[in-house]
Amino acid sequence: MGGSSFKALAFFVAAAQPGIANAAAPEPLYGKSIVVSYVNTTSLRAAGTQAPFRTTQTPRRLHVYVSSAGRAFMRAGKASRRGMEQLGASSTNPTGGATTLQFQDRSLIVGFGYVDGATRIQVDFSGDYRSCTATVAHGKASGSQTYLFKSGGKTYEIQSSMANGIRCAITDDNVLAR
Repeated sequence: MGGSSFKALAFFVAAAQPGIANAAAPEPLYGKSIVVSYVNTTSLRAAGTQAPFRTTQTPRRLHVYVSSAGRAFMRAGKASRRGMEQLGASSTNPTGGATTLQFQDRSLIVGFGYVDGATRIQVDFSGDYRSCTATVAHGKASGSQTYLFKSGGKTYEIQSSMANGIRCAITDDNVLAR
C-alpha cells in the first residue's frame, strides 16, 4: 500500500494544529449531521515486538453534528464501537496526539495526530450543502517507517494504511443522539 494514500506527515500539519483559525460552520449545516464511513486496510503489529506485520480491514466512521448554534460535536472510531467523542475544535486523542475539526470554505477538515503519523479526513460540500464527498489520507513523518496508534487499550505499530469504500452523507438529525 502506498502512493497517494500514504503521504508525508507535513501534508497534515495544518489540520493537526490547535489554534489555527477556525471558520464557523456554514449556516446550511446547522441542525444537521455529516456522516463519513470507510474501511481501513492496515498493515500492523503489536508495538514493541518483532512479530510480522499483518493486514486487517476495519470499518471506521466519523460523525459530526452541527448544533442549531453552529457548534460542532464529533464522534470517530471503529464502526462497531462508540469511539472517541469531542466537543469543539480541538482535543487530544487516545494516542496523545492532537485532534482537530475545522471548517474552511466549502470543506470540513478533521485531523488526528499520532506518534509519527496522522490521518486527515476532508469533506467537501455541494453548493447547496445537501450532499458531500470525502477523502481520507493517512501519513507518517518523513523518514519514519511506521507510526504508533492506540486502539482498545493496545498500541499498534502501523506500517501502512489505506481507506477504501469512502461514503459521505448529510442527515437532517443529530446522529450523535442515536
